[in-house]
Amino acid sequence: MGLNRLNDGEDEQPIGEAIGYLPPDAWHKVAQRAESCFRAAPSFHYMMGSFHAEPPPPKQRIERQRKAPGKEVKRIMPTQLKKMGGSHQEATEKEVERILGYLKTYYQDDPTSPISYYEFVIDPKSFSRTVENIFHTSFLVRDGLARMYLDNYKLPCIAPVEEGEVEAGGSSIRKQCIVSISPKRWKELIGAYDIRDTMIDPSNMQPE
Repeated sequence: MGLNRLNDGEDEQPIGEAIGYLPPDAWHKVAQRAESCFRAAPSFHYMMGSFHAEPPPPKQRIERQRKAPGKEVKRIMPTQLKKMGGSHQEATEKEVERILGYLKTYYQDDPTSPISYYEFVIDPKSFSRTVENIFHTSFLVRDGLARMYLDNYKLPCIAPVEEGEVEAGGSSIRKQCIVSISPKRWKELIGAYDIRDTMIDPSNMQPE
């Protein structure tokens, strides 16, 4: 004879109540009991309820009135600077006239021989004086007291303009050019033209 547990109603236990198993709502009940042991944070709510914040109204811009500058506010160039500016201009004019004298002298000695522009302005002993000579010679060309042209070898030459030619040249078309020079270019021109001495003596020396 065997023992059939299925037929023994006293030994039957409902599902979920067997030893070693927890019912489905066991954790839920544990959570409810544990909840009373901890302090819960209160829920957040607005005291004044929800509202739509609007941007503040723009402030009216107040323009300040500008005061008219008085005589004492105006910038006045010092008298000393004015004198320096005038003396500098006079020195430039005198130097331009002095270089024009050199140009006329060389041209009158041999009118048929063209005067090389680079040989005329370059000082082989001083790069700064070469730059000054180029600067002052440009005033002669600008004012129509000298003219520049290219010789048969397409090299720049310079010659003075006679008084009768100044008026005639006033109506002619002039072309402008920029002459740039650097210490390296200065040395190259000295070697190319074999310049050994300057045609324009320094300003502290007078032509013979």
